[in-house]
Amino acid sequence: MKVEVSKCTHIEFEGDQQSVDSLINRARYYAQNNKNREAALEIVVHLQDAAIEYDDSKLKDTCRELMALLNSPSHYQPRKGQTYAADANSRPKNTSSLSQRPKKWEIDEQRLRNHFKPGFKGEVRNSYDQIPSLICVIQSASDDIHIGRIALQIYESKFFFRDNYKTFKSWYREFCAILNTGINPNYEKNKFKIPEQEQKTTYFFLHSS
Repeated sequence: MKVEVSKCTHIEFEGDQQSVDSLINRARYYAQNNKNREAALEIVVHLQDAAIEYDDSKLKDTCRELMALLNSPSHYQPRKGQTYAADANSRPKNTSSLSQRPKKWEIDEQRLRNHFKPGFKGEVRNSYDQIPSLICVIQSASDDIHIGRIALQIYESKFFFRDNYKTFKSWYREFCAILNTGINPNYEKNKFKIPEQEQKTTYFFLHSS
């Protein structure tokens, strides 16, 4: 599918001027074929920067589409020798309140938005609305550990109104309420820590400058 870009035709990427269409097609190929996710995310970051610089609404929509593809459940399937979710031995016990999962998380988007600073929601000049990207990540979550990881990444983000929640526990409860799901009574904050590399890829939009 050819994507028409109204304002931005070339951007600086890997030290060269490259056409936006070719970058979009490369990222889409990676996403659709579940290949080289980190490279695809890097491309999307550059495309988002260009979309903001040129105020290109079509390119912004394309970035949202690519993020949705990259955050689909297929991209969280571990390759041989890798583990993205907690294994059976590390999962907390007594999680009966979480046993019934909806096919899609019932996210209260406005309530979620209220916890972020204007720059994260595209409400200030040269900013980009990252809420759709966050929702894509949330919808890809498959278990209570994954939900806790997202909650912790939000809590540690500079875009989050952290002063409203003095402890992670209080935010974790609110986040579960936003998703209309039960709270894991045996959670421990250290269970939700992730490798730095995953923070730079899956959750890059929560920590970018």
